[in-house]
Amino acid sequence: ALLAANKAKELEKAKKLVADAAKNEQAQQQLEQQKLLEEQRQAEAAHTQSLERAERERQEAQLQHQQQIEEHQRQLQEQEQQRLVEQEAQQQRLREEQQRLAEHEAQQ
Repeated sequence: ALLAANKAKELEKAKKLVADAAKNEQAQQQLEQQKLLEEQRQAEAAHTQSLERAERERQEAQLQHQQQIEEHQRQLQEQEQQRLVEQEAQQQRLREEQQRLAEHEAQQ
């Protein structure tokens, strides 16, 4: 009976060791899974930051391009305005010259 009791105690100890080992294995797997999830979250965060940075750079480039277009249009408008002013001045000189010629012919 004593031998059977000792065997039963050893069997209980063995069962407890197996259960503890299973718990440790499960805990280790959970830690590894948490580590993998954290790495995935970090990778996703880095990817999101990269996408946001690329979008900001794209928007800045688009804005700069738009500003260049507007500056070029402004320069073209200034050139056209200057051309119109010069054309008007030339037409005024021609009218004055025609008037002087007409006055000169009338005097003769």
